[in-house]
Amino acid sequence: MTREGIFKEAVKTVSEITGVSKTDILSKNRYRINVNARKILIYFLRDKYNMGWTVMANMLNMNHASAIYSYKYVVNNAEYDKDIRVFKTRIDAIDDSNNMRLRKHLISIIKNSTVSVDTRLDRLIEIIRDEKGNISQHDLLQMEDYTIPKGGGKAIKKMEGV
Repeated sequence: MTREGIFKEAVKTVSEITGVSKTDILSKNRYRINVNARKILIYFLRDKYNMGWTVMANMLNMNHASAIYSYKYVVNNAEYDKDIRVFKTRIDAIDDSNNMRLRKHLISIIKNSTVSVDTRLDRLIEIIRDEKGNISQHDLLQMEDYTIPKGGGKAIKKMEGV
C-alpha cells in the first residue's frame, strides 16, 4: 500500500472514530474537536505505520514539529484529556496484530531502565525461545565490554560471548 493509500485509510478510520468529517480533519480550522482529530490521525499514522514526521506533516500541510508535538500530546496527555483518552483507546483497540503487540512488548523491555541489562537480555531470550523454539547455546551473542586499565585514561574494548 502506498503512503497516500495509507493516509486515506487512516483519515477514514479517524473520521469514523472521532465523528469529524474528512474535510474538517484536513482543514486548517482550530475548533477543538478538529484539532484533536488531527492529533489522533498523527498518533495513528506514527504508531501503526511508523510514518515519518515530515511525510505526515506534508500530507496535513503543517510543520514536522507540529506533528511531533501532536503525537507527544496524545501519548503524554491521554490520561488527563478525556476526549484524547477516548479516541486513543479506540485507536489502540484497532491494533490487534500479534506481531505488533510482540514488537511493542520487546521494545518496552529494551527501554526499561529500572532493571539491569542482563535482566533485560534474559527476558528477551526467554521470549525469543518461546516464539522461535530453542536457541542453541553454541550461538553466543557478542557483547562489548569496555574496561579502563589502572592508571590509564583510555578504555579498552573487548568482545565476549554471553
